[in-house]
Amino acid sequence: MSEQLRRDICALGRLGVLASEVEKSKVESCLLPAVQYACCYWVTHLKGARIGLRDGDRLHTFLRKHFLHWLEALSLIGKTSEAVLAITSLESVVIVSEPAADLADSN
Repeated sequence: MSEQLRRDICALGRLGVLASEVEKSKVESCLLPAVQYACCYWVTHLKGARIGLRDGDRLHTFLRKHFLHWLEALSLIGKTSEAVLAITSLESVVIVSEPAADLADSN
């Protein structure tokens, strides 16, 4: 997905276009079936592999760069409701690290 997802993936050229206004053939040519599958199910596979999300790791980097692109792709393929469920699932794999102790508090 990192290689495929990008802003305005279907080159619509304007903001605010409704997914229903985009020709299905256009979406299918811009988002190949393998990419559509990956967009829909990568979080499920991630959870199944028991991989956590930590600050600065590859998953965190992917989300920082492609989170909105991923949501755009899901919208274009008519899977926005799945995005909400996926985000909830992602929250469950976040590994929170302890904040570094403040030096002023240690004195």
